[in-house]
Amino acid sequence: MEQAVIVYLLLNDGQFGTSKERASILALEDRLEQVVGNASVGEFDGDEFGDGKCILYMYGPDA
Repeated sequence: MEQAVIVYLLLNDGQFGTSKERASILALEDRLEQVVGNASVGEFDGDEFGDGKCILYMYGPDA
């Protein structure tokens, strides 16, 4: 059975965030994908932007 870690990040502009925010989040995603993958603890499954927030999804056997 997989468990989830879901991260909610509030963005400044009320929609998709500023270009600086998006760049920072994409860098964070790259790092999360590396760390989670290298530790063999699950997977980083992606993001969802909109309505003033970004949601990051990660899954594994023991969240």
